[in-house]
Amino acid sequence: MTGEAIAALAPLGLRCEQRTEPLGIDERAPLLSWRLASSRRGDAPARHRVRVWDESGALSWDTGWVSDPAAVSVRYA
Repeated sequence: MTGEAIAALAPLGLRCEQRTEPLGIDERAPLLSWRLASSRRGDAPARHRVRVWDESGALSWDTGWVSDPAAVSVRYA
């Protein structure tokens, strides 16, 4: 995938358990979801990767690359 193709798709509307500001989530495996926007017609994702960092800046969770073009959500494990 070229840098141009990567830049064309952008995540937006990031949510955790359907909330944009998820304070006080009482869920051990919350649902993380997003939408994608593109500057080009017909663009579709080929894969995605979700990474979470803790308060100290250390990577605490990584889905790795997931090849599922229809996915717009993932359960935090």
